[in-house]
Amino acid sequence: MKANEIQKGWVWCKLEEVVQINPRHLSNIVPDDLEVSFVPMAALDEDYWMLRDKQTRPFGEVKKGYTHFAEGDVLFAKITPCMENGKAAIARNLVNGIGCGTTELHVLRPEMGIPSEYIYHYVHQESFRERAAASMTGTAGQLRVPVKFMREVPIPLPSLPEQRLIVARVEALLERVRKAKEALDKVPPIMKRFRQAVLKKAFSGELTAGWRKEHPNLEPAGELLKRIQHERKRRYEEEVRRAKAEGRKPPKKPKHLEMEPLDTSNLPELPEKWVWCRLGNLLEVIQYGTSVKADAPPNKGIPVLRMGNIHEGVIDYKDLKYIFPEKENLEKYKLIRGDVLVNRTNSPELVGKSAIFDNDKFFVFASYLIRLRVVKGCDPYYLNFFLNSDITKAYIASVRHQVAGQANINSDNIASMPIPLP
Repeated sequence: MKANEIQKGWVWCKLEEVVQINPRHLSNIVPDDLEVSFVPMAALDEDYWMLRDKQTRPFGEVKKGYTHFAEGDVLFAKITPCMENGKAAIARNLVNGIGCGTTELHVLRPEMGIPSEYIYHYVHQESFRERAAASMTGTAGQLRVPVKFMREVPIPLPSLPEQRLIVARVEALLERVRKAKEALDKVPPIMKRFRQAVLKKAFSGELTAGWRKEHPNLEPAGELLKRIQHERKRRYEEEVRRAKAEGRKPPKKPKHLEMEPLDTSNLPELPEKWVWCRLGNLLEVIQYGTSVKADAPPNKGIPVLRMGNIHEGVIDYKDLKYIFPEKENLEKYKLIRGDVLVNRTNSPELVGKSAIFDNDKFFVFASYLIRLRVVKGCDPYYLNFFLNSDITKAYIASVRHQVAGQANINSDNIASMPIPLP
């Protein structure tokens, strides 16, 4: 069956034909002292329709400046990255059948007996969210799914009995998935603790203590750092001389070419011949990604890596988006093997996650990522392991800026990060 074909007896229709989209508020008919449910964005799960951690408030406190919804409404996060991450829910068990919450929601109210679960599972599926992401409008960091997309997006509609059967079977399958996931969830925390224990030993020198004893004549890392800094200055000065000789405007001095000395008084003691330095001392390139909209078909575009492609320290090449090559000079965003990508905007738990690019194909990277390219003499894999350690997570937690539930770091935060150099 082709992608746009549906089963016999089903019909395609616009979403607005079967649900009310963002129905009118209730402020004129609900008394201020009536208790209602209050639903912040954090109450929406990314994998399941049930709301969690609902609050109860008098309606008068939340009737203005919030989205209103009722029992059985489907809630769909419209802002990035909540939408891409799958935040959606069915408003169930609301106090007095009424809810208010974040304005970053589209409210979908099914009509004519259509099950809320049918609408939820359709809009929650990954293919729908990918289409929604491609329709987003607004500025970087404030992209939203427009109501026009929600109104006009097609949805396949079977008969009501078949809708109910689909819901029952999907729910049964997902319940099996949830039970399996609960069993598997017991394994990752153990592996995560083991991984962090290994990384802690690695960056404290404990992991290679025996090797250092066998190699007592190692060059101090401070000498390596001096050579790196000297080479970076030499390269910049050479570029300036070449530009002057060719009658061109001299290149701008790299922001992180010369950095303030690092105060190590509060940093852990390192093994002999190791040295603390700032990450910016080890970088040849630190660059933000492209903000061009990724709306090209795969056969006509250049693949762009986004924050969702970074997972557990590696790059996941599934669910790629593509950019028309003529929209921008994409050569300046072309990744090369060994580039490290850091996520600069995400939830407080995920901001700062990183991965190393290990591909030789033409890829570019999106604006929520920062490219780090280490200087000659440094290992990008060492950097990536460090960025995924609890040491780095603690540092990021101390410097990140948080607005409306989103945490942000910038290139200065990254460049100033202390890193042990063996």
